[in-house]
Amino acid sequence: MIEIRNMSVTLSGRAVLKEIAFEARPGALTAICGPNGCGKTTTLKTIAGDLRPDRGEVVLNGARVSELQPWQLAEMRGVLPQASNLAFPFTVTEVLRMGLSGRSNRKAEADRAVMEKALAAVDLQGFAGRFYQELSGGEQQRVQLARVLCQIDAPVAGGQPRWLLLDEPVASLDILHQLAIMRLAKAFCRDGGGVVAVMHDLNLTALYADQVILMREGRLVAKGSPKDTITDDNLLKAFSTRLSVSTPPADDTPFVLPHAAA
Repeated sequence: MIEIRNMSVTLSGRAVLKEIAFEARPGALTAICGPNGCGKTTTLKTIAGDLRPDRGEVVLNGARVSELQPWQLAEMRGVLPQASNLAFPFTVTEVLRMGLSGRSNRKAEADRAVMEKALAAVDLQGFAGRFYQELSGGEQQRVQLARVLCQIDAPVAGGQPRWLLLDEPVASLDILHQLAIMRLAKAFCRDGGGVVAVMHDLNLTALYADQVILMREGRLVAKGSPKDTITDDNLLKAFSTRLSVSTPPADDTPFVLPHAAA
């Protein structure tokens, strides 16, 4: 389990997170939602151990994140950032190998099998020899997710759940691949791992999340199931704009919603 205990974070003199507290459980997809600048990414970075809270703490599988070594964290959680800029002309295989670093005791054949499985999971079979910079933005994002899957290649290890920490994992993807990545995340949870994802798409969040953390200005607005959190009143509090949940447009304007949750 991940426990966020009354966590506060200050960056450049500004209080970005203010007494945040919630739990993320293995077997469940936890989505963090809210407007730009509300602290979603800061929350994810602090859970990952990339930032340290001013107050409070993060506990990952019973251990304080602040007390874990980088190699220990790398074995327990994989992190997909919002964007990954690579200055050098790496091939897709070279990017994936970044997720395999530190595992020199594994045979080359095993590494190839892990990379092939990861590419297949994100629908990029045959891309191993392609140059990363030549890919579309959505393809690059899926390569980065495949890198994370090379690092965290099983949802459970040593009897402990492992975690995917995903920052806007579907932001630049077409609807087919948005659904595919969300199904991948749910499958990881079903197999015993846990996922914490920063999400902007409230429809996909409602379809796939088990728990929603709704934020505004560094504080929690609501937490719970999608039905309990994604309501007209809560969305008004979070986004300062009136939204209508589960109500079709009055003027018959077409609207499209996926109905393919797995």
